[in-house]
Amino acid sequence: MSKLKKRIGSASIMAIMVLTLLTLSCMSLQNRLIDYGKSEWIDVQSENLLRKSEGAMIITEEKIVEATQRLYDISPYKDDFKNRIESFEYRKQYVSEIENLSDVNIENVKIDVVKDDISEDGSLLYKFWVNVTVYEKEYNMKRKLELCVTLKNLRKDRPIKEDNENNIEQENGDNPEENPGGNVEEQPPEIEPEEDIVENIDARDALIFRVVKE
Repeated sequence: MSKLKKRIGSASIMAIMVLTLLTLSCMSLQNRLIDYGKSEWIDVQSENLLRKSEGAMIITEEKIVEATQRLYDISPYKDDFKNRIESFEYRKQYVSEIENLSDVNIENVKIDVVKDDISEDGSLLYKFWVNVTVYEKEYNMKRKLELCVTLKNLRKDRPIKEDNENNIEQENGDNPEENPGGNVEEQPPEIEPEEDIVENIDARDALIFRVVKE
């Protein structure tokens, strides 16, 4: 009888140990499944953040193209373009157009042009940096990209107008030996057609974008 009780007791202890191990295994598996689910969810959010960053970068480049196109449209010559982009007032306007997101339906995105950093390298090339930051506030995730922009001044030099006054006098015959009568008939100067200063420059041809990921 005592041996039977010992066997039952041993079996009970074994059963308890097995149940304990099964319980611990189930808890461990549950925790792994939870961690796996969280990891998968984070991966999904990271992928969404990546896609949103790519969209934000496209929008940023388009805004730079639009702002630069307006700069070309109001600057007929190289010196006009240079004076505007190097002036404090116009540079402020140019930067504001790029940073403004009120006309774009995109949330948790910030475009920041590095101030006072539009520099000219002596060959009519201007370079500046733009920081594009995308947030995922619910999961405290952030992705920041740096965009290096090289801007070319494609405008032509202002044409030099020659003084035709001397040529007109010579053509009218002011030399008394050639015109003994002394009567000089004034001839109106030929009117040259106005030069078409409007060049259809596409701002995309003037911009080089280089993305640096952080």
